[in-house]
Amino acid sequence: MRQATSAWRLPGRLLAAALLGAATCALAIALNESGAIAAVPSRRPNVIFILTDDQDMDEMYQTFTNPQGHQVPVMRNTLRLLGRGGVTFANYYVSDSLCAPSRATYLTGAYAHNNGVKGNNPEIGNDGAYPTFIHSPAEHHNLAIWLQEAGYRTIHIGKFLNQYGEPPYSTPTEEPPGWSDWETLNNESSTHHFYGYTLNVNGALQGPFGNLDYEPRDPVTCPQYAPPESGGCNYQTDVLTQRAQEQINTSTQLGQPFYMALDYITPHGDFHPPAGPEPATRYYGSLASVRVPEKPNFNEANVSDKPSFIRNLPRLNPSQIHEIEVEYQKELESLRSVDDGVQQIVETLKRDGQLSNTYIFYTSDNGYFEGEHRIKRSKFLPYESSTHLPLLVRGPGLKPDTTSDALVANVDLAPTILQIAQAHADQTLDGFSMLPYAEHPRRLSKGAVLLESFFGSSSDEAEAAAESTKSNSAPPISYVGIRVGPYKYIEYVDGETELYDMQTDPYELSSQIDNPDFFSVRNYLAAQLSLLRNCSGPSCRLPIADDLPPIRHSCNPRAAICVSPATPVTSIEGEGEGPTSLQALTHTAGP
Repeated sequence: MRQATSAWRLPGRLLAAALLGAATCALAIALNESGAIAAVPSRRPNVIFILTDDQDMDEMYQTFTNPQGHQVPVMRNTLRLLGRGGVTFANYYVSDSLCAPSRATYLTGAYAHNNGVKGNNPEIGNDGAYPTFIHSPAEHHNLAIWLQEAGYRTIHIGKFLNQYGEPPYSTPTEEPPGWSDWETLNNESSTHHFYGYTLNVNGALQGPFGNLDYEPRDPVTCPQYAPPESGGCNYQTDVLTQRAQEQINTSTQLGQPFYMALDYITPHGDFHPPAGPEPATRYYGSLASVRVPEKPNFNEANVSDKPSFIRNLPRLNPSQIHEIEVEYQKELESLRSVDDGVQQIVETLKRDGQLSNTYIFYTSDNGYFEGEHRIKRSKFLPYESSTHLPLLVRGPGLKPDTTSDALVANVDLAPTILQIAQAHADQTLDGFSMLPYAEHPRRLSKGAVLLESFFGSSSDEAEAAAESTKSNSAPPISYVGIRVGPYKYIEYVDGETELYDMQTDPYELSSQIDNPDFFSVRNYLAAQLSLLRNCSGPSCRLPIADDLPPIRHSCNPRAAICVSPATPVTSIEGEGEGPTSLQALTHTAGP
């Protein structure tokens, strides 16, 4: 078994009890915000990183009609406590919109072409998922290692990278180095079951929790209104939240700054019908009236501008749209438990006197198609539904209820957390810290985000691609792209290309790749992409937006909106005059 660097081996409850006496003798104590006795918060801030699986932007901001007849957000606690309580990054992207590559990029601060994790399947190209991560330099050069070396207590709860705990790639009790407390779903089956799962808790298996062959809507075995505080009949999301609360309490008693990664599988689907995940019993059926958003690109009518793999897709039929809608409703219903979890975590921090000294990040590993561009399901592709995700950050010194338009990505998360923790990486990172943009929300960045996707060319994968086309799923296809200023430019492995002006065409209805007005932009972006696709360290952070060539902005009849070519922008105090054109306004990336 791989030996972890941590000395902790007890489950959360036992660890807290064992250390309580010694910790309270050694630490100064004070009254916390609720009047109870708690350890004085450590001077360096704590960081909690909450990550969901497959949550797209629509699901973050969807609303429903409550029993009183009012429209309320599905994730009202999250939006209230983290959104209005902190900074919303409106232009946050994932560079490789797939579970394992996205997570590895966040942990290493390096793009997939540098960290090596390029897929979810280690059998294709030997460059996928947990086996690649743990047998590459990333094993000893990642956020957990750097923070632990800086004196942080590092905690992981929930899902890790794909294929973790799966023989022959790893054992169910394996612990990667760098984690002080490891409470992780021990294999793919456990990860994708909301009941009957097993956890690896610091090298020892615990569970199964609940019944794998559950009937959760049975009021005898699982009461309909089981409160989240009860564990929700071992409902996975609620149990992970409970463990997170216990680890906050333990860290408070230890008086040690902590970093906690809380990785929910929600709203990823499970292995039980119907389509989508299993919501908690208290929320099952609660959003049956919600309809999937039919945006301008939903079941797109005219795809003549799209690559051939989109042009070859038939329009979705009523049966397929119904399936999308059922899955979407179950995803939203399952996210209500995550929303409960956010509230409970904030309340626990407050009770322990830690809230004012803790940064909380909330985001997802990738988005998900819900009928956009005729795609029934899946991710991978560079369109907004898959790559443009919510990112909410609350923490000390951040002004509540503010929005940053800076273009940022998951490659920037590790540098940001390291700056917060006053910790350092032992290698040069591809990303930059987002903290200056969180602290000064009107500040605009000038770099670019690299979009990349890697798939092999085996016959199995070709067959899967053909089958996915028949079922209106996103095909696995390799590409590289660049998102900079108002533009997104993509080059596919088969030679097809796309170019979108995101300012005038946010739903990507009309590629401008053959529009003469955009030829200078297209050529510039193609040249920059040729440099960025293999970038490393500082070369990934060049101020590309500074040199974007001008174009003639004209109203596109197929675009969702039309704008004027000049919009004034207020500059940041002390930084001189701000940009005065649309082009400058949308220079949103890079330091």
